[in-house]
Amino acid sequence: LKANNIADSKFSAETYMSFVHSDENWDEIKNNIFNGLKVYSFAVKYEPMESFKIVLGRKINPKLSNIGAIDGLQVEKQFEQIIIGTFVGSRPDYTDYSFNFDLLQFGGYFGHEFKNKKHRDIKTTLAFVEQKNGAATDRRFAYLQHTNSLIKNLYFFGTVEMELYQKIDSVKQSATNLTNLYLMLR
Repeated sequence: LKANNIADSKFSAETYMSFVHSDENWDEIKNNIFNGLKVYSFAVKYEPMESFKIVLGRKINPKLSNIGAIDGLQVEKQFEQIIIGTFVGSRPDYTDYSFNFDLLQFGGYFGHEFKNKKHRDIKTTLAFVEQKNGAATDRRFAYLQHTNSLIKNLYFFGTVEMELYQKIDSVKQSATNLTNLYLMLR
């Protein structure tokens, strides 16, 4: 469900949920509704002007898509081709995709969008993100996302994550490591 500019206002809302169950797993769902209910998006957006938006709720930011859903507040301002944004909130629970406020995350990003006369979009975002588990820092990383319609009917999407800090089995590491590389041509 998506409702843009509700009653000609600056507010929009969206939700994307599914609920799946069978008689065999009903006890699991009664114990934890999120074994059957998946909330992928549930957000309200306020856009006082075309170049400024505030999002509250669960939403995947298309400029940071591989980071996943952000439960919280996202703010973005665009200055012609330059974009600056920030977010604070939490990430979904990794076991059942429920809301888990012990998994806090926050970060900031800046990006560049360009569209030429042939409608070939070029978009690049660089973000710095810190994710926590409880009160302790779990990981800190840099995220780069690039999309480009290289030529007519050929689209490129790529992301890179570079670990700046991580904690694995209570061992803190501050080395720079490539932890994620995703490339797609369509």
